[in-house]
Amino acid sequence: DHHEANKKEADYIFVDEYMSSTAEIIATLAKEYPGILDKAIATLLYAGIVSDTNSFYRRVHPSTMKIASMLMQYNVDSTFVVKHACRNMTLRDATILSHMLRQLTYDELHYIVLDRNDPILKDVPYHTIFKKCASFVYDLVDINVFGLFLIELDGSISGLLRSNCNMNVDELARTFGGGGHKKAAGFETNLSIDHILCFVKEYVHSHS
Repeated sequence: DHHEANKKEADYIFVDEYMSSTAEIIATLAKEYPGILDKAIATLLYAGIVSDTNSFYRRVHPSTMKIASMLMQYNVDSTFVVKHACRNMTLRDATILSHMLRQLTYDELHYIVLDRNDPILKDVPYHTIFKKCASFVYDLVDINVFGLFLIELDGSISGLLRSNCNMNVDELARTFGGGGHKKAAGFETNLSIDHILCFVKEYVHSHS
């Protein structure tokens, strides 16, 4: 794993938080076993790196670029991978993004609350909401700390937290049983949305 806070997902855990992604870790290990890589495997590993770095935009180190270059030697179609992993937005995706932007609120932090009971969100994949659309929102230059909270059909909350400043959102997410990176984390909880928003706003205010 490459999440520094991972201490509970397995009996034995290997974590390298310097790596951009688990795909980079696997690709680095694969270099030690000649013949194990082919075009199909290299393409999937390259896609994993592209996805976790948002097209080499976040958490990129010199070693990341070296591994990506090594994978491309297996005739990986990098344009195809980037387009389908990070840039493949449909008209329906754009409609969801527009809906999210209309819900964007500022009160101690920028945040969006979505509800699965909303007809516009019916059958919308988790990836579309939390990966495709959310990345466009928290990359806006005006946003320092961003929260996205989805009320699921069973009443539970799926949360995403992003920091474009020095605030540690991993620490914040861990208070709700989640975690991730200092600048990118998530969680799932049965707490109420009012409780979550109150706590997150107080945390952001006290750490600003």
